[in-house]
Amino acid sequence: MRPARSYLLAAVLAAACTTTVPRRCPYAPHTGRACAVCRVRSDLETTGEMVARPSLRRGPRPAVPMWSGVGLPEEPPSPSLYVRCRPCDCAADGTTTIWDEWDEINRRAYARLRTAQAPYPVAIVPGYHAGDVIPAYRVALGLRLLEHRWVAALILSGGHRRGGSNEARRMLDIARRVAAREHIDVVDRLFVEPCACHTSTNLRNSLRMMAAMQLPRGIFVTDAKMSGQAQIFSSDLEGLVARDLRCAVGRVSHLVGTTPLPRLPGSDDGCRATLGFRHNPITFGLPRREPVLYWVSPFTPMGETRLSALDCSAGSRRLRSCEPDDQDPWTDRCLPPLGGSGRCRR
Repeated sequence: MRPARSYLLAAVLAAACTTTVPRRCPYAPHTGRACAVCRVRSDLETTGEMVARPSLRRGPRPAVPMWSGVGLPEEPPSPSLYVRCRPCDCAADGTTTIWDEWDEINRRAYARLRTAQAPYPVAIVPGYHAGDVIPAYRVALGLRLLEHRWVAALILSGGHRRGGSNEARRMLDIARRVAAREHIDVVDRLFVEPCACHTSTNLRNSLRMMAAMQLPRGIFVTDAKMSGQAQIFSSDLEGLVARDLRCAVGRVSHLVGTTPLPRLPGSDDGCRATLGFRHNPITFGLPRREPVLYWVSPFTPMGETRLSALDCSAGSRRLRSCEPDDQDPWTDRCLPPLGGSGRCRR
């Protein structure tokens, strides 16, 4: 009997160790489902979602499905849905001054978006807190997508507590300057998201804006080698969302560009480029600038329900210390300066 009992115990332990336990979504555990942020293209195609690989050199082919703004509501969404700060500038004397122009800029861009057609309604261009080189590079990539009709508008996302002018305002100036030089029409084709202070909130806040405007998909524009932002997406986006955002921010899938960690065939990490001739550690090591584009959506299907980026809260204490995310964009004062010195940093 003892050997039989031992065999039975071993079999039970082996079954327990090898049985796959479905991973529950930490943001909606009652569903018992997984809610991974990084999705592979095949998963998106299975759900009937359009995933076309955009080009920075040519326009979409006739077979690529088009999104149309005809069905959007006539009135734009309330800014309070997606702008949860009081956007400000840092003045030359170290004081903060309110910047309210973003609302009219977004209203005009929404009106034009309602008349537009493109495979993707918008491309999100995140800011960068140091200098103009990296923001200018990313903005130029977004403008190429706009020029070749892959997107109908750009969302310029940048924070309001760095130094000097609001980061989104600075990106707006860069976009207009580069567009004038390249003869690209950007009149009423630029939205601004003026609150983000971190890569994770560049993503969250911009997806909130997309959800408020009922936009089903878009493109996220970044770089792999200048700032290393694509490395965060390819190596730790799931962890970053779970630790900092703590909400169903939406979904992300790699489209174009080399990432530091390629995805092996059959892997389910959709934030990494598939390992191959173009995407591998050797080509990633080449000294050249590398644009990286991601498919994004502000909505996460969970069985019969759908989670929205608009439901995302302020997140972790670390994020709240940088971006409280609970202000009224019209009545609150400018946020206190970083460091508590009573004056903003230029």
